[in-house]
Amino acid sequence: MKMRKCLLLTMLAGLTACNTMNYQASAPTAAPELVAVLQDELKEIQDLKVTDEGYIDYYVWVPEGYQWDTHAIKKGGYEWACEDMINALRQGFVVRMGFKGKGGREEHYDFARCEQEATN
Repeated sequence: MKMRKCLLLTMLAGLTACNTMNYQASAPTAAPELVAVLQDELKEIQDLKVTDEGYIDYYVWVPEGYQWDTHAIKKGGYEWACEDMINALRQGFVVRMGFKGKGGREEHYDFARCEQEATN
């Protein structure tokens, strides 16, 4: 019984540690005029939406029977958010990317995160 409690506590500590490593992006601060411009510029891109609050949301789902390559989506997500969309992040937008389904993940990027990860 004592061993079981110890094992459970260890597993909970591991889950908690994983949870605390997720990056918490700041809230968007983009001006409403900039939001309207970006909404118009990106409106034709499938699965992408710019919210009135200044989030750039991109959510895609993996088909049934397939699994995401977590390394590839982490790398691709960083490159799109922190390289292709860096000017939007500088203007106060926040990118939320979700790769839904087996092996998927959700990442949030603001300008501070991109600067931090660029120095690592």
